Amino acid sequence: MSYRLWGLTGNPALPADLIDRLISVAPARALGRLAERDDLSATQVRALVDRGDREVRVRLVRRGLLGAADVPSGDVWSSIAAVDEGLLPPGLVVGLVGHPDPEVRATLAGCRQLPEGALAVLAGDADTPVAQAAAGSPALTAPVAERLARHPHLTVRWRLAGNERTPPGVLAALADDDSTGGVRWCQGCDPTGDPPPWTWARAAPSNIRCAAATHRRAVRELHQALVTNPATPAAIAATFATHHCVRVRAALAARTDQPRPVYKQLATDAQQSVRDTVAVNPAVGGTMIRKMATDQTWSVERVILNPLVPLPVLGTLAGRYRIRSTLLPRIAAATDDEIDQLTRSTGPAVRMLVAERRDLPRAIVDRLAADPDARVAKALAPNPMLSEQQLRAMLTAHGVRVAVRIATNPNCGPRLLQALATHRPQVQKVYRVIAAHPNATATALRHCLDDWQGRPVAARHPALPVDVIVSLLDDPPPVQSAAAANPSLPRAVMESIVDRGPEW
Repeated sequence: MSYRLWGLTGNPALPADLIDRLISVAPARALGRLAERDDLSATQVRALVDRGDREVRVRLVRRGLLGAADVPSGDVWSSIAAVDEGLLPPGLVVGLVGHPDPEVRATLAGCRQLPEGALAVLAGDADTPVAQAAAGSPALTAPVAERLARHPHLTVRWRLAGNERTPPGVLAALADDDSTGGVRWCQGCDPTGDPPPWTWARAAPSNIRCAAATHRRAVRELHQALVTNPATPAAIAATFATHHCVRVRAALAARTDQPRPVYKQLATDAQQSVRDTVAVNPAVGGTMIRKMATDQTWSVERVILNPLVPLPVLGTLAGRYRIRSTLLPRIAAATDDEIDQLTRSTGPAVRMLVAERRDLPRAIVDRLAADPDARVAKALAPNPMLSEQQLRAMLTAHGVRVAVRIATNPNCGPRLLQALATHRPQVQKVYRVIAAHPNATATALRHCLDDWQGRPVAARHPALPVDVIVSLLDDPPPVQSAAAANPSLPRAVMESIVDRGPEW
């Protein structure tokens, strides 16, 4: 398919009559893109239904542009989308429940607004994937859950264990040591089953009886699903604190409803991933956070991400470890008094963390804008409270170290963007940022066109001269598509793209 035609389907300035023509000539992939437009008329929607495939019709249903009454007769996939969106009357769902294709029934079982009676029928389906989908259904009810908890296929119970709508009593029963009683198959030993849903078992043969080890792995996956599920009672989840699988213990370490002894045990776990997860859990309490901050493992860096890390501990760790540009949870929750205190810190790493906030008081922003440390300026540069004069002063003081972040600021004006585009030494990453800035001028955009990453971004910018946009239609494919999507593209050129069709 023509890359120009593909780009044109997403052009926001495409006239209605050209949309009509595109619908009549565009290939299936382009029709799917046209179905995403926000300016479609009722007539155009109907034309897309007539020409498009099932994916196009499903998109239109999902976007609320196609009602249940408008779904073509016999289009099961659009009907299923209508069920999921709550558009199909319960009486019409009955026909889908008995559909001969198990893929259709399994997809139907996963619908959010599936009637209870339909789900109950699908839960008893002879095809395991259908029952499995019913076990994971967002419309799951207690009677259906109790029934599926006794299903002889382990993967059905696994999906049930991970469903947040499963009643606590059923989850407790699944966590019992005897919960695998009555299980006859797992994905590794089911001769009719699909490949296992967990990657480590994809090589397991499906046409022979699986080894006991494969079955045990399936049970471990069930246990992990139980511990990860927030609906599982805290007391039930706590029983897995000594589980032999590290992923189960790591999942438990992420829960916020466990007693302190459980967290203390997990904080000394032999596996790094478990300790790291405990380190960021706010439920562990300040005492344990302080203790973990003195740990000589990588977990000490993870403590920085804990929303309840004490500010003195945070200040110590910030000066000891390199932290990427990110707003830490504890900084985001800091009070105005705490922010004022942190910005007066002698450690630039602490001031840098505060500068990542975008809702700082004006006095704090002005104080940080004058900070002599480049790390602080870099963190603050995207803040929309900064004036262009302050941004220019930061560029003068810190140069290439802050150029890219300054270019992301919405208050970066045309003249400053031009200065960034011509800055010496060059900052390669800045061109793709300038090219996306609404304040960029044609002059600055021409510089971006010389950069291989900035060129496709600049090709979409409406400030680019028309003759340049048209010339970019002869560029390599990514730039062609971007130029065709430019709202400043002349109508005559749009018409020529449509006339020449998919092969151009």
